[in-house]
Amino acid sequence: MEKISTEKRWVAEFKRGRTSLEDDPRQGRPKTATTPEIVEKIQDIVLENRRVTVRDLVEALGISLGSVSNILTEVVGLRKLCAQWVPHSLTMEQKHIRMRLSQQHLERFRKDRVDFVRRFITMDETWVYHHDPESKQEAKEWCEPGCSAPKRVHDNARCHKSILTMAKIHELKFELLEHPPYSPDLAPRDFHRFPDLKKFMRGKRFSSNDEVITAVEAYFASLPDSHFRDGIPKLESRWNKCIDVQGDYSE
Repeated sequence: MEKISTEKRWVAEFKRGRTSLEDDPRQGRPKTATTPEIVEKIQDIVLENRRVTVRDLVEALGISLGSVSNILTEVVGLRKLCAQWVPHSLTMEQKHIRMRLSQQHLERFRKDRVDFVRRFITMDETWVYHHDPESKQEAKEWCEPGCSAPKRVHDNARCHKSILTMAKIHELKFELLEHPPYSPDLAPRDFHRFPDLKKFMRGKRFSSNDEVITAVEAYFASLPDSHFRDGIPKLESRWNKCIDVQGDYSE
């Protein structure tokens, strides 16, 4: 209906003597914000602080939000990406181990998907702070076209195993699947459980460890049983990604 109305309007315009298909000039201030000088100023500010926000640029330059967004994305070609936090700068050997184990586990998973999901148990640990004010969105940085998200190494602690945990695993006769070092992206708790926990804790303030423990226990107690199982099937896509990028971190 809208297309027919538009066609009728243009037919009427030409009957009245119109000869051009171009839109008529509109009233209002002409578009002058996208000048070489403004573009250069925006580039200088972004290069100095890649976390600068669009609204910061609006206030600094006195132009509209739409103009700033257009210059950043269309003229300069920038995009804002979250920094990719990685636990370790992987060596070639470590990448090979990650890829080899991903291939082995993926083959086993595909042979008996139901049994694998039913019997798979994973354990890990994470830091929970008394206050963590910066979200992942707030840590975004402006990046040039074709560039991937910047990487930040944040944890080079040695791998460790609890003696009590290992003794219990042996008592229960569990089979241990080999897990590549520095690989939280291949551990369900790290890519499934912990991110949601940290979102829940974001912005909260605690005065003691006991308060933190109480909050974490209350959070896990509120989750349905299905939440604790849902992360296991996601391993298939994680292993595939690891293989596709030759053992490097995929996100």
